[in-house]
Amino acid sequence: SSQLPLEAIAMGTGSVYTCQKSFRAEKSDTNKHLAEFLHIEYEQYFITLEDLLDFTERYIKHIIKTVLERCQEQYTFLNGKATSPPEFHGHAEYLKTLLTKPFKRIKHEDAIQVMQQDLRDKVKRVNAQGKEVKLKFKEKPMSGEDLGSEHEKYLVEKFGTFVFVTHWPSKIKSFYMKQVGDGTCESFDLLAPLVGELFGGSMREWRYDVLEAEMKSKNMDMAPLQWFVDLRKDGTAPHGGWGMGFDRLVMFLTNANSVRDVVPYPVYYGHCPY
Repeated sequence: SSQLPLEAIAMGTGSVYTCQKSFRAEKSDTNKHLAEFLHIEYEQYFITLEDLLDFTERYIKHIIKTVLERCQEQYTFLNGKATSPPEFHGHAEYLKTLLTKPFKRIKHEDAIQVMQQDLRDKVKRVNAQGKEVKLKFKEKPMSGEDLGSEHEKYLVEKFGTFVFVTHWPSKIKSFYMKQVGDGTCESFDLLAPLVGELFGGSMREWRYDVLEAEMKSKNMDMAPLQWFVDLRKDGTAPHGGWGMGFDRLVMFLTNANSVRDVVPYPVYYGHCPY
């Protein structure tokens, strides 16, 4: 990720972005994960978390609208090749409906409570075969824990649109995210229909003493990142940003079955032929 140097650059420009390769050594062999992917990253100063969420929503809707306007021929082709929810006539029509809906915003703990309550209420859902079945998760959603793909999928399904999950537990998020003081940080994941997590972002911790304390609490070696911490002494201000997987965005826009289908030479766990 280029996030840390982007923060430094944004101090002088106000806002900045980059688009380049990132690499992950995670042992994730799913249809949504790559070990090498195209990463769009963005940083901006003098904003709040709500500003960041508002910008992200406008950004995604602008992309969908522009692609639908400029790629009508391609979507006509995809209508016969990809599978969208049965109530929509082709993927383009499905995307158009998403443009009309505001993104749902919900705190991480509230999302956990919603899913736990739905389990207690024995809520019904429609499975991949079109049958109504009782809600069930392989891993029960738990307070203070990460969300699995099945949880992401259910939240998007429940609210029928993109979902911002905000204010994640600090213990499972990165050291540089702005601390709230209640064990959470000003962070978000944007969950997209069909693909799950599409964006990850946060307000950045701009208070020197709080950042230093957070790094110590995570037993981090501060020496390699002292330059980053010292930025807080050089006239910093409230700022935030996000990262988005471009390949996963294309997967969403085309309704591809796998992110590997939208990358010419995919590199993923256990597969790197060059």
